Amino acid sequence: MAPPKAQRASDFFRQGRRDKTRPEQDGGGSHSPTPASDQGSDTEALQPPPGDISLSEAKTAAMLQELRSSMKEDLQLAVNDIRREVHEVGTRLNALEEKTDDLCQANDGILDKIRRMESEQVRLTAKLADLEDRSRRNNIRVRGVPESVAGPDIPEYLRQLFTAIQPSLEPADLRLDRAHRVPKPATLTRDIPRDIVMKLHYFSAKDAILTAQRKSTAMPPGYETISLFADFDPRTSGPGVDQSPKEEVNDLFGLSHCNRLPGRLMPCEVKTSPPQKR
Repeated sequence: MAPPKAQRASDFFRQGRRDKTRPEQDGGGSHSPTPASDQGSDTEALQPPPGDISLSEAKTAAMLQELRSSMKEDLQLAVNDIRREVHEVGTRLNALEEKTDDLCQANDGILDKIRRMESEQVRLTAKLADLEDRSRRNNIRVRGVPESVAGPDIPEYLRQLFTAIQPSLEPADLRLDRAHRVPKPATLTRDIPRDIVMKLHYFSAKDAILTAQRKSTAMPPGYETISLFADFDPRTSGPGVDQSPKEEVNDLFGLSHCNRLPGRLMPCEVKTSPPQKR
């Protein structure tokens, strides 16, 4: 029996010879060369046969054709939907344009009617003011009569006043249809008496009274605070009414005028000249 060291050495050499002759495993050692015949057989095993290649190409072409057809159908459906929506929008737009045209025509007709109604309103307002002025042509507004002169005493007080202003008037000429006080504006103080509006039965008497009062320099004694005015509609004789057309007419016909009310011009005298001899 060999000593332990010699035995271990012989085992070492034997193990080395076995490792050289055994194929390499787990990445250890060198690979043994592979025969060329083995490599060729492996390459032929990886390549498919010619029939399989043509079959695969046919399947791929069929799949692509099917995908193309599916995409084409989807796109066609989407385009059809868009066309339908565009057509619907166009139809609604045409309907809206037609309705807008109808509304514009109706609006133009309404505007024309409004203009005619406005002009008619202006004409009727002027006509109404003229009729009211004609109904007031015998009226006189008396300002400054004390409040102590009550309702039943107003007619007699006015007759005495008019007789003092125009003594030539007969008692029968001073026939009063009515006489009453009118409400006082809120801007006036309480110590200012309310105006009296009265209507004479005869226009000649009214015109004679106002003419005499206008020509006189002062009111008769006892009536110094009294003022007389013609009573007309405020729309034709009130403050702010344009009187330039009346002034032009007065200048054209040579009419003298007087302020019987603020802003009211009334013809009171006609200037005439004898015809010239040829």
